[in-house]
Amino acid sequence: MAVNSTASVNTFRQQTGFTTNNIASPVKEKTTPNKVNPGVEEQLRRLQDERDSLLRTGVFNTEDDMIVELERQIRAVIESIDNS
Repeated sequence: MAVNSTASVNTFRQQTGFTTNNIASPVKEKTTPNKVNPGVEEQLRRLQDERDSLLRTGVFNTEDDMIVELERQIRAVIESIDNS
């Protein structure tokens, strides 16, 4: 049975929304790292540690309100870092 690789790639792209335009070009990437406020960096680490600790207990899963809220806060901190 022959597999049509072009059709498979196109199906993958349709299902995932992936295109070659989604790949970051090394030329367009920032050449200097963002200077992150140590307090913000600590806040991010604390939120991630809290989320990870709760998930490790087995009592919480990724759909629990507590974890969803921690994820929202983590994303907000990451966005603030990206926008600085």
